[in-house]
Amino acid sequence: MEIVTNNLSELNIKGERALALGFFDGLHKAHREVISAASGENLLCTVVTFKEDPSLYLSGKTEYLITDSDKEKELCKIGVKSLVKLDFNEVKSLSPEDFFSEVLLKKLKAKLISCGDNYRFGNKAAGDVKLLSRLCEKNGVKLTVIKPSKYENELISATRIRGLIKEGEMEIANIMLGRNFSFKGIVIKGNRIGNKFGFPTANVALPIGFIKPKFGVYATIVTISGKKYIGVTNVGVKPTVGSDKILAETWIQGFSEDIYGQNIRIEFVKFIRSEKKFDSLEELKNQVFLDAEKAKSEINI
Repeated sequence: MEIVTNNLSELNIKGERALALGFFDGLHKAHREVISAASGENLLCTVVTFKEDPSLYLSGKTEYLITDSDKEKELCKIGVKSLVKLDFNEVKSLSPEDFFSEVLLKKLKAKLISCGDNYRFGNKAAGDVKLLSRLCEKNGVKLTVIKPSKYENELISATRIRGLIKEGEMEIANIMLGRNFSFKGIVIKGNRIGNKFGFPTANVALPIGFIKPKFGVYATIVTISGKKYIGVTNVGVKPTVGSDKILAETWIQGFSEDIYGQNIRIEFVKFIRSEKKFDSLEELKNQVFLDAEKAKSEINI
Protein backbone atom coordinates (compact mmCIF):
# COMPACT_ATOMS: atom_id res chain seq x y z
CA MET A 1 0.00 0.00 0.00
CA GLU A 2 1.26 3.45 -0.93
CA ILE A 3 1.55 5.76 2.10
CA VAL A 4 1.82 9.48 1.35
CA THR A 5 2.74 11.94 4.11
CA ASN A 6 4.20 14.79 2.01
CA ASN A 7 3.37 18.41 2.64
CA LEU A 8 0.79 19.85 0.24
CA SER A 9 3.44 21.66 -1.79
CA GLU A 10 5.22 18.34 -2.38
CA LEU A 11 2.14 16.23 -3.16
CA ASN A 12 2.41 14.70 -6.61
CA ILE A 13 -0.50 12.31 -6.96
CA LYS A 14 -0.86 10.74 -10.40
CA GLY A 15 -4.01 9.39 -12.00
CA GLU A 16 -7.65 9.89 -11.08
CA ARG A 17 -8.59 8.60 -7.66
CA ALA A 18 -11.55 7.35 -5.63
CA LEU A 19 -11.22 9.08 -2.27
CA ALA A 20 -12.63 7.86 1.05
CA LEU A 21 -12.69 10.84 3.41
CA GLY A 22 -12.47 10.73 7.21
CA PHE A 23 -10.11 10.10 10.09
CA PHE A 24 -11.33 6.50 10.52
CA ASP A 25 -10.32 6.21 14.16
CA GLY A 26 -10.71 2.55 15.04
CA LEU A 27 -11.69 1.49 11.53
CA HIS A 28 -15.06 0.37 12.85
CA LYS A 29 -17.83 -1.11 10.72
CA ALA A 30 -19.24 2.25 9.59
CA HIS A 31 -15.77 3.39 8.51
CA ARG A 32 -15.30 0.24 6.46
CA GLU A 33 -18.54 0.94 4.60
CA VAL A 34 -17.23 4.37 3.58
CA ILE A 35 -13.97 2.84 2.39
CA SER A 36 -15.77 0.05 0.54
CA ALA A 37 -17.77 2.68 -1.38
CA ALA A 38 -14.50 4.07 -2.76
CA SER A 39 -13.49 0.73 -4.23
CA GLY A 40 -14.04 -0.40 -7.81
CA GLU A 41 -14.78 1.56 -11.00
CA ASN A 42 -11.13 1.21 -12.10
CA LEU A 43 -10.03 4.03 -9.81
CA LEU A 44 -7.27 3.72 -7.22
CA CYS A 45 -8.96 3.43 -3.81
CA THR A 46 -7.34 6.12 -1.68
CA VAL A 47 -8.06 6.84 1.98
CA VAL A 48 -7.57 10.53 2.76
CA THR A 49 -7.11 11.26 6.42
CA PHE A 50 -4.98 13.35 8.78
CA LYS A 51 -1.82 12.70 10.71
CA GLU A 52 -3.77 13.73 13.82
CA ASP A 53 -7.51 13.34 14.52
CA PRO A 54 -8.80 16.94 14.11
CA SER A 55 -11.34 16.61 16.94
CA LEU A 56 -8.71 15.28 19.34
CA TYR A 57 -6.14 17.74 18.02
CA LEU A 58 -8.41 20.69 18.81
CA SER A 59 -9.41 19.38 22.24
CA GLY A 60 -5.84 18.57 23.24
CA LYS A 61 -6.84 15.04 24.26
CA THR A 62 -5.79 11.76 22.71
CA GLU A 63 -7.77 8.55 23.13
CA TYR A 64 -6.83 6.51 20.10
CA LEU A 65 -8.64 3.24 19.38
CA ILE A 66 -5.93 1.97 17.06
CA THR A 67 -2.26 2.77 16.53
CA ASP A 68 -1.05 4.22 13.24
CA SER A 69 0.84 1.05 12.34
CA ASP A 70 -2.18 -1.17 13.06
CA LYS A 71 -4.44 1.15 11.06
CA GLU A 72 -2.13 0.88 8.08
CA LYS A 73 -2.12 -2.91 8.29
CA GLU A 74 -5.91 -3.07 8.57
CA LEU A 75 -6.36 -0.75 5.58
CA CYS A 76 -4.03 -2.91 3.55
CA LYS A 77 -6.03 -6.02 4.54
CA ILE A 78 -9.28 -4.54 3.22
CA GLY A 79 -7.76 -3.64 -0.13
CA VAL A 80 -6.85 0.04 0.17
CA LYS A 81 -4.12 0.84 -2.34
CA SER A 82 -3.15 4.31 -1.18
CA LEU A 83 -3.22 6.19 2.13
CA VAL A 84 -2.77 9.97 2.17
CA LYS A 85 -2.12 11.60 5.54
CA LEU A 86 -2.63 15.35 5.43
CA ASP A 87 -1.19 17.77 7.96
CA PHE A 88 -4.21 19.33 9.69
CA ASN A 89 -2.27 22.56 10.30
CA GLU A 90 -1.77 22.96 6.56
CA VAL A 91 -5.45 22.81 5.67
CA LYS A 92 -7.36 23.96 8.75
CA SER A 93 -7.61 27.57 7.54
CA LEU A 94 -8.83 26.70 4.04
CA SER A 95 -12.46 27.44 3.25
CA PRO A 96 -14.57 24.39 2.32
CA GLU A 97 -14.50 25.51 -1.33
CA ASP A 98 -10.73 25.92 -1.34
CA PHE A 99 -10.19 22.59 0.40
CA PHE A 100 -12.30 20.91 -2.26
CA SER A 101 -10.70 22.63 -5.24
CA GLU A 102 -7.09 22.93 -4.09
CA VAL A 103 -6.70 19.68 -2.17
CA LEU A 104 -9.29 17.15 -3.32
CA LEU A 105 -9.39 18.13 -6.97
CA LYS A 106 -5.97 19.53 -7.84
CA LYS A 107 -3.72 17.66 -5.44
CA LEU A 108 -5.57 14.36 -5.00
CA LYS A 109 -7.23 14.05 -8.44
CA ALA A 110 -10.67 13.17 -7.07
CA LYS A 111 -13.05 11.53 -9.52
CA LEU A 112 -15.15 9.72 -6.93
CA ILE A 113 -15.61 10.62 -3.27
CA SER A 114 -17.19 8.66 -0.43
CA CYS A 115 -17.86 9.89 3.10
CA GLY A 116 -20.26 9.55 6.00
CA ASP A 117 -23.33 11.75 6.14
CA ASN A 118 -21.85 13.70 9.07
CA TYR A 119 -18.64 14.54 7.22
CA ARG A 120 -17.42 18.11 7.75
CA PHE A 121 -14.58 19.92 6.02
CA GLY A 122 -12.93 23.29 5.63
CA ASN A 123 -12.19 26.10 8.10
CA LYS A 124 -14.14 25.64 11.36
CA ALA A 125 -15.80 22.57 9.79
CA ALA A 126 -18.08 24.89 7.84
CA GLY A 127 -18.58 22.49 4.92
CA ASP A 128 -21.12 19.66 5.06
CA VAL A 129 -22.29 16.93 2.69
CA LYS A 130 -24.84 19.28 1.06
CA LEU A 131 -22.07 21.65 0.04
CA LEU A 132 -19.83 18.74 -0.92
CA SER A 133 -22.60 17.39 -3.14
CA ARG A 134 -22.95 20.72 -4.97
CA LEU A 135 -19.18 21.00 -5.45
CA CYS A 136 -18.94 17.43 -6.75
CA GLU A 137 -21.82 17.90 -9.19
CA LYS A 138 -20.32 21.14 -10.48
CA ASN A 139 -16.94 19.49 -11.10
CA GLY A 140 -18.03 16.11 -12.45
CA VAL A 141 -17.09 14.12 -9.35
CA LYS A 142 -19.27 11.22 -8.25
CA LEU A 143 -20.25 11.39 -4.57
CA THR A 144 -21.42 8.51 -2.39
CA VAL A 145 -22.68 9.44 1.07
CA ILE A 146 -22.97 6.52 3.51
CA LYS A 147 -25.88 6.66 5.92
CA PRO A 148 -25.16 6.01 9.60
CA SER A 149 -24.69 2.39 10.61
CA LYS A 150 -26.44 1.29 13.77
CA TYR A 151 -26.11 -1.40 16.38
CA GLU A 152 -29.04 -1.98 18.74
CA ASN A 153 -30.75 1.15 17.38
CA GLU A 154 -27.82 3.44 18.20
CA LEU A 155 -25.25 4.88 15.83
CA ILE A 156 -21.89 3.15 15.53
CA SER A 157 -19.27 5.78 16.24
CA ALA A 158 -15.76 6.06 17.64
CA THR A 159 -17.20 8.09 20.54
CA ARG A 160 -19.65 5.33 21.44
CA ILE A 161 -16.95 2.67 21.18
CA ARG A 162 -14.64 4.67 23.43
CA GLY A 163 -17.39 4.87 26.02
CA LEU A 164 -17.94 1.12 25.90
CA ILE A 165 -14.23 0.37 26.31
CA LYS A 166 -14.06 2.69 29.32
CA GLU A 167 -16.92 0.71 30.84
CA GLY A 168 -15.34 -2.67 30.05
CA GLU A 169 -18.07 -3.57 27.55
CA MET A 170 -15.64 -5.27 25.21
CA GLU A 171 -18.06 -7.67 23.55
CA ILE A 172 -20.27 -4.88 22.19
CA ALA A 173 -17.26 -2.69 21.34
CA ASN A 174 -15.74 -5.56 19.35
CA ILE A 175 -18.96 -6.12 17.41
CA MET A 176 -18.97 -2.47 16.35
CA LEU A 177 -15.26 -2.46 15.58
CA GLY A 178 -15.62 -5.57 13.44
CA ARG A 179 -12.53 -6.96 15.18
CA ASN A 180 -11.20 -7.41 18.69
CA PHE A 181 -9.96 -4.26 20.39
CA SER A 182 -6.21 -4.78 20.67
CA PHE A 183 -2.76 -3.29 20.81
CA LYS A 184 0.85 -4.39 20.53
CA GLY A 185 3.59 -3.61 22.98
CA ILE A 186 7.04 -4.59 24.17
CA VAL A 187 7.19 -6.86 27.20
CA ILE A 188 8.95 -5.01 30.02
CA LYS A 189 10.37 -6.28 33.29
CA GLY A 190 8.05 -6.26 36.30
CA ASN A 191 8.56 -7.30 39.91
CA ARG A 192 8.60 -11.01 38.92
CA ILE A 193 6.29 -11.96 41.81
CA GLY A 194 4.25 -14.17 39.49
CA ASN A 195 7.29 -16.35 38.84
CA LYS A 196 7.41 -17.32 42.51
CA PHE A 197 3.86 -18.71 42.31
CA GLY A 198 4.23 -20.51 39.01
CA PHE A 199 2.32 -18.04 36.85
CA PRO A 200 4.82 -15.67 35.21
CA THR A 201 3.21 -12.65 33.61
CA ALA A 202 4.05 -10.32 30.73
CA ASN A 203 3.88 -6.58 31.42
CA VAL A 204 3.10 -4.23 28.54
CA ALA A 205 2.58 -0.47 28.73
CA LEU A 206 -0.36 0.97 26.80
CA PRO A 207 0.67 2.84 23.62
CA ILE A 208 1.11 6.59 24.09
CA GLY A 209 -2.17 8.43 23.58
CA PHE A 210 -4.16 5.19 23.54
CA ILE A 211 -7.56 4.90 25.20
CA LYS A 212 -7.43 3.35 28.67
CA PRO A 213 -9.84 0.44 29.14
CA LYS A 214 -11.72 0.09 32.40
CA PHE A 215 -9.32 -1.06 35.09
CA GLY A 216 -9.80 -4.72 35.78
CA VAL A 217 -9.25 -8.24 34.51
CA TYR A 218 -10.05 -9.40 30.97
CA ALA A 219 -10.13 -12.64 29.02
CA THR A 220 -7.67 -12.00 26.20
CA ILE A 221 -6.01 -13.56 23.19
CA VAL A 222 -2.24 -13.07 23.17
CA THR A 223 -0.19 -13.40 19.99
CA ILE A 224 3.51 -14.18 20.35
CA SER A 225 5.63 -14.77 17.23
CA GLY A 226 2.49 -15.49 15.22
CA LYS A 227 1.03 -18.04 17.65
CA LYS A 228 -2.14 -17.34 19.67
CA TYR A 229 -2.63 -18.16 23.35
CA ILE A 230 -5.43 -17.67 25.88
CA GLY A 231 -4.56 -14.94 28.35
CA VAL A 232 -5.79 -13.22 31.50
CA THR A 233 -4.93 -9.53 31.44
CA ASN A 234 -5.12 -7.07 34.30
CA VAL A 235 -5.26 -3.44 33.19
CA GLY A 236 -4.41 -0.97 35.93
CA VAL A 237 -1.81 -0.22 38.55
CA LYS A 238 -1.57 -3.67 40.21
CA PRO A 239 -3.00 -2.57 43.61
CA THR A 240 -1.81 -5.64 45.52
CA VAL A 241 1.88 -5.28 44.66
CA GLY A 242 1.88 -1.69 43.39
CA SER A 243 2.93 -0.01 40.15
CA ASP A 244 3.81 3.57 39.29
CA LYS A 245 2.16 3.42 35.85
CA ILE A 246 -0.75 1.85 34.04
CA LEU A 247 0.15 -1.58 32.69
CA ALA A 248 -1.49 -4.50 30.95
CA GLU A 249 -0.18 -7.48 32.93
CA THR A 250 -0.97 -10.81 31.28
CA TRP A 251 -0.79 -14.41 32.41
CA ILE A 252 -0.52 -16.59 29.30
CA GLN A 253 -1.90 -20.13 29.44
CA GLY A 254 0.64 -22.82 28.58
CA PHE A 255 3.50 -20.38 28.08
CA SER A 256 6.55 -19.76 30.26
CA GLU A 257 9.29 -18.62 27.88
CA ASP A 258 11.38 -15.50 28.47
CA ILE A 259 9.88 -12.86 26.15
CA TYR A 260 11.31 -9.70 27.69
CA GLY A 261 11.91 -7.14 24.93
CA GLN A 262 9.59 -8.89 22.47
CA ASN A 263 6.48 -7.42 20.87
CA ILE A 264 3.23 -9.17 21.71
CA ARG A 265 -0.38 -8.40 20.75
CA ILE A 266 -3.19 -8.44 23.31
CA GLU A 267 -6.80 -8.76 22.08
CA PHE A 268 -9.51 -7.99 24.61
CA VAL A 269 -12.42 -10.45 24.47
CA LYS A 270 -14.42 -10.03 27.68
CA PHE A 271 -14.28 -8.17 31.00
CA ILE A 272 -14.07 -10.66 33.88
CA ARG A 273 -13.94 -8.53 37.03
CA SER A 274 -12.89 -5.17 38.45
CA GLU A 275 -9.38 -4.57 39.73
CA LYS A 276 -9.02 -5.50 43.39
CA LYS A 277 -6.43 -5.24 46.14
CA PHE A 278 -5.94 -8.61 47.82
CA ASP A 279 -4.90 -9.10 51.44
CA SER A 280 -2.12 -11.52 50.50
CA LEU A 281 -0.20 -12.80 47.52
CA GLU A 282 -1.63 -16.26 48.15
CA GLU A 283 -5.13 -14.85 47.76
CA LEU A 284 -4.03 -13.13 44.54
CA LYS A 285 -2.60 -16.41 43.26
CA ASN A 286 -5.87 -18.25 43.89
CA GLN A 287 -7.84 -15.55 42.11
CA VAL A 288 -5.56 -15.69 39.06
CA PHE A 289 -6.36 -19.39 38.65
CA LEU A 290 -10.09 -18.66 38.94
CA ASP A 291 -9.74 -15.91 36.33
CA ALA A 292 -7.84 -18.30 34.07
CA GLU A 293 -10.69 -20.84 34.19
CA LYS A 294 -13.15 -18.09 33.31
CA ALA A 295 -10.98 -16.95 30.38
CA LYS A 296 -10.71 -20.51 29.03
CA SER A 297 -14.50 -20.81 29.08
CA GLU A 298 -14.85 -17.60 27.04
CA ILE A 299 -12.20 -18.19 24.36
CA ASN A 300 -11.81 -20.97 21.83
CA ILE A 301 -8.62 -20.84 19.76
